[in-house]
Amino acid sequence: LSNLTSPVAINQHLLPASNNSIDLGSSTLNYKDMHLSGKIFVNGIPYFKTNAGNLYWGYESGYSDAAGSGENTAYGYRTLVGNTTGRYNTAIGLEAMYGGSLGPVYSNTAVGYGALHVVSAPGGGGNTALGAVSLYQTTTGYWNTGVGNYALTSNTTGTSNVAVGTDALYSSVQNSNNVAIGDSALYKYNDASFKDYMLAAGTKALYNNTNGYYNTALGGEAMYNNTVGTRNTAVGVQALNTNTSGTDNTALGYLADVSAAGLTNATALGSKAKVNASNKVVVGNTSVTVIGGEVGWS
Repeated sequence: LSNLTSPVAINQHLLPASNNSIDLGSSTLNYKDMHLSGKIFVNGIPYFKTNAGNLYWGYESGYSDAAGSGENTAYGYRTLVGNTTGRYNTAIGLEAMYGGSLGPVYSNTAVGYGALHVVSAPGGGGNTALGAVSLYQTTTGYWNTGVGNYALTSNTTGTSNVAVGTDALYSSVQNSNNVAIGDSALYKYNDASFKDYMLAAGTKALYNNTNGYYNTALGGEAMYNNTVGTRNTAVGVQALNTNTSGTDNTALGYLADVSAAGLTNATALGSKAKVNASNKVVVGNTSVTVIGGEVGWS
C-alpha cells in the first residue's frame, strides 16, 4: 500500500483475501488510535459496543440492547445480556446482571460472578450486589444491598434488605426490611408471615431462625438456636442461645440466657446471667454478692 497518499478514503468493505489469515498490526508494529462507531466482533460474537451512553465490554455483553437504552456500564462475559431499556446499571463480572428481559430496570450495581443474575422488570431497581452470587435470584426485588459471596442469594422479590457478610440472609426469598451483618447472619430466615424487621449483627447471629420475627441479636452467635421465637432481644456473644420458641425475652451480656427454650417475658442482665421462669428478671450471675443502687427497690 506504499503507493497510497494520505489521507486515504475507503468507500468499500475492507476484507481479507481469505478467512483468518491476515493480521491488523503486529506485536512490534502497532496502529496508534482506533476510532469506531459500532461494535467489535470476535468470531461473530460482539465483544465491545457503545450506544446512547452505554459501554458494553465482553462476550455478548449488552447483547439485547439494540436501540441504546442509555447510561449502562457492563464489563465481563455475558453481562447485562437481557437489558433492553434499563438505564443507569453497572455490571462487572461473569454473568453479572445477566437478566431476563430487563426492560425499564434502573440504578442497579452488580459486581462479581452471577451478582443480580436474573434481575428483571417491572421493579428490580436500586439494588447493590457486591460478591459472587450475591442477590443471585432477585427478580423484581428492589432497594436491597448484598455485600459478600452468596449474600441474599435466594431473594426474589424482597425489598429494602441489607446483608453484609458471606451467606448473610442466604435463605430469605420474599422477606423485606431486614438487616444481617456478619458471616451467615440470619442464614435460615424465610418467614412466610412477612412480619420481618429482623436485625442480626455478628457472625452466625440468629443463624437458625426460620420463622421468628421482630428479633434483634447483636453479638457473635447471639440467638443462634432461635427458630420461631418472636420479639426477643439479645446483646452479647451467644446471648439467649437456649431460646428457640420463646417470645418477648431480653438477654444482655456474654452468655446471658434463659434456662428453657420457650419462656416468655424473661430478662437476664449481666455476663452469664440466667433467668429460669417467665415474667421474671435476673440481674447478675452466681458470682454476684451485692446488688445496689442509690435508693432501695420500690
